[in-house]
Amino acid sequence: MKMTPTITNIVATFRLGKFFFCERAVRWIARYGVNTEYNPRKFHSLVMRLRRSGSTVSALIFRNNKVVLSGAKSISDVTKCAKKVVKYVNHALNTGAKEINDSRHAGNCKVTKLEIRNIVATAAMPFRLNIEKLNGNCIFCKSIYDPTIFPALRTKFLCNSNKLSINFFASGKLVITGAKNVNQIDCSIKILSDFLPRFKR
Repeated sequence: MKMTPTITNIVATFRLGKFFFCERAVRWIARYGVNTEYNPRKFHSLVMRLRRSGSTVSALIFRNNKVVLSGAKSISDVTKCAKKVVKYVNHALNTGAKEINDSRHAGNCKVTKLEIRNIVATAAMPFRLNIEKLNGNCIFCKSIYDPTIFPALRTKFLCNSNKLSINFFASGKLVITGAKNVNQIDCSIKILSDFLPRFKR
């Protein structure tokens, strides 16, 4: 009885190059970029929103050229969105450089040091779980259950040398966070699919 995981969010980071953006460059990206928002009084990064696979991916662009992507549903979406960010940033910088007739400010960004930081996935067993019995099981590195604070059993689960956080709900639903690649999600699902039926309520 194997569960099928659904990836709901991937957080990734990458760099746009070696150089920091000056304030004028950030304002060019905000002005000539696509779906951008920049309000330094509220938040010190520029926000660019991209549509991908029916969902919105947000890119936080910082002046030190670091970009944080969130909202992607697959690794391929992460790669494609990173390339889109570079394309839009370069276009904005090129437009701004032409405006002041100074090619030194032209866009020369590229995707570097792309890393997956966190993958969030959900899954569900076709039955309700006995959370009280599951709590404290030796398969977990750590487990906390206090229904007066949070309705789920919160656990730490070691998979492929990476510690995942898994929340178990009495309805049978699971939320997995902390994975660095899809294999870690699949590995944990495979183990739990065989393990959880004994805790059927």
